[in-house]
Amino acid sequence: MKKTILSAMLCLVIFGVSCSKKASDTTPTTTTGTTTSSSTTSGTTSTTSTTGTTGNPALRAAVLNSYNNDFLPTTINGFTWNGDAASCNAGSMASSDLNNVLKRLNFFRKLDSLPSINFVDSANSVSQITAGVEKANDSLSHYINSKWKCYSQTAVKG
Repeated sequence: MKKTILSAMLCLVIFGVSCSKKASDTTPTTTTGTTTSSSTTSGTTSTTSTTGTTGNPALRAAVLNSYNNDFLPTTINGFTWNGDAASCNAGSMASSDLNNVLKRLNFFRKLDSLPSINFVDSANSVSQITAGVEKANDSLSHYINSKWKCYSQTAVKG
């Protein structure tokens, strides 16, 4: 399975290790250390010292479990789209692709203790039309104007 830069960064930040195919292939460790920093402002020296434990084994185990069971199975190797920008057909994306994107979004929201979100079909349709117009014009913008190919009021709303 190809690792993405994001999943590699996730491993380094959350687990403190470099990940192989599954994060369980490495053993997360807990380290204890002291950090001291000094700064001088207007002739006054300030020293800050922090001592503590990096990581929480129970939390690491929960994140590791979620990473292996919620994140890794949602690998995205391209998207299936049935539209055609040349004919202004916005088309749609495969529901499996949308579900994998949603699962990944919710994985990261869960890491920050945020509630899960759901897609709304009507909003997805509007966004798809907007994306089709942007693809037809080879441009991204929050301000689609009437001179663009495939312009519509619906595309403006997206």
